[in-house]
Amino acid sequence: MQQKTDIEGSSRRAVLKTFAATAAALPIFGQNPPSENHHSEAPVTRQAAAEYRYRYFRPEQLKTLDALTETIIPTDDHSSGARAARVSEYIDAIIGDAPQSAKELWSNGIATADEMAQNSFGKPYADCSAEEQVAIMSELVDCPGDT
Repeated sequence: MQQKTDIEGSSRRAVLKTFAATAAALPIFGQNPPSENHHSEAPVTRQAAAEYRYRYFRPEQLKTLDALTETIIPTDDHSSGARAARVSEYIDAIIGDAPQSAKELWSNGIATADEMAQNSFGKPYADCSAEEQVAIMSELVDCPGDT
């Protein structure tokens, strides 16, 4: 059986597993709080939070990244989703300082999601409906024949 491949020639399942492992290795808020030497006494405000400038991802990647994270952590009746939590800002901050291999992994993962959406629905992942996005995510997670 022929393997489905991403744009770099690796199996999608392998790319997703590595992508997920990298995401799981990201520091968790509060896990390693800053030392007193780096802690600001100034309170965090909405204005300060709104001033975040992306360091690594390009605008088209951010649109896809926001949609991917919202697919995983959607807004529901009980809480806001990933977009409202500004998960893409957190990922960008971590990946901005990550090794080149991690940067390439995230860029390739985002490109793979967009490529799959384009092939299946004729549009980028972020422009797909929620149902289409879930279908793509399901295909990424469960690719029969990929190793």
